[in-house]
Amino acid sequence: MSKATGMTSREKILAGIVVAALLIVGGIFTIGRVTASFDDKKDELVQLEGTIGKQETAIKRGNKAERQIAGWRERSLPDAPMRARSLYLDWLRRRAVDVKLDGVKMDTPSLNREGDAYVRHGFGLGARGTLQQLIQFLYDFYSVDQLHRITRLTAKPINNSKQLNIKIGIEAIAIPGAPDREALPEPERSDRLARKDVQEYVQTIMNRSLFSPANQPPKVEFVATQRANPNKEFRVSIPAKDPESDGLSFELEGDVPEGLRLDDRGDVIWTPSDDNLREEEYVVPYRVTDKGWPPKSVTGSLKIAVVVARAETPEDPGFDPATLATVSGITRSSLGPVVWINIKTEGKVLRLRAGDALSVGTIQGKVSKVVVGDKFAQFELSDGRVINVSLGRSLVGSGSTDLGGI
Repeated sequence: MSKATGMTSREKILAGIVVAALLIVGGIFTIGRVTASFDDKKDELVQLEGTIGKQETAIKRGNKAERQIAGWRERSLPDAPMRARSLYLDWLRRRAVDVKLDGVKMDTPSLNREGDAYVRHGFGLGARGTLQQLIQFLYDFYSVDQLHRITRLTAKPINNSKQLNIKIGIEAIAIPGAPDREALPEPERSDRLARKDVQEYVQTIMNRSLFSPANQPPKVEFVATQRANPNKEFRVSIPAKDPESDGLSFELEGDVPEGLRLDDRGDVIWTPSDDNLREEEYVVPYRVTDKGWPPKSVTGSLKIAVVVARAETPEDPGFDPATLATVSGITRSSLGPVVWINIKTEGKVLRLRAGDALSVGTIQGKVSKVVVGDKFAQFELSDGRVINVSLGRSLVGSGSTDLGGI
């Protein structure tokens, strides 16, 4: 009977080591496969997230573009070409009229299609105006949120004038699908411009004197002391002129006598009272400002002495030539009765018929009728009187009969 053999403890240890090694190797292989699988899934997830991100970005861009296009349609001219031209021409003309440009002319509009994207309308405007008017026009143009722009602008000085010859080329866009409108927007203060007040642009540009020499101040001539009488209206003009013929404005400065005023034409008007009688002269300070740019001013003063009016001396009427003018003849002619008037001071004889004018000294009027049978002539005078003068008598004095008013 054979004896059973068993594993020794050494063999058991070796066997355990081998089994453990196999388990470790197998575990490592399995873990590697699982890890590789997880990495692949992770890469796929990253790629999927990237694709989703790109699609979301594309959607956002599309939505933004759609909103932008919708905004452009609101600012666009109407889709219909004829309606677009009519609306914009009317709007452009009103802008020129509002700033008071002269000789406004509109060029024939043009039209260019840029594929299916939009239509470009071209407009042209010609006019005459000052630099300040041009600045106001440009301010109004750019303050409107409209799809338009100025493509050409020329402004040439006109000889011996402050006006410019202005020519402006404009493009305005119409986008397909743009709605019709009753009218285009009116200019208003807008955040679209760097400065909200047009006067800031006017001052900045006009102060540079781009098209003309620097503005010269008005000139005031010397005036001697003026005399005014109590309780009688006094009026005198400030003798001011502007070298460039700009308009002038006048204003009083400092203290002036009560009731004294200055009108827009530069006339000082005052009715002093008896209380204003005094030895000292009144000094009336004033300022004159021109309407050039920048405005220039000059100051001056007017001296007024209030004095009692001198008694008026009766005016000597002098010699009246009509006293030596006589009716020297009354005759008939083929054209009717004729009165002959001998003006001795001039050595001439007038032959007049009814309706003819008469002017001799104080006798001013016309012949109303000539009566041959009774030998007299009748005259209607300019003061309303009617006189009859007989043959051989003078036009005034005992030789004439005053019949009073007509």
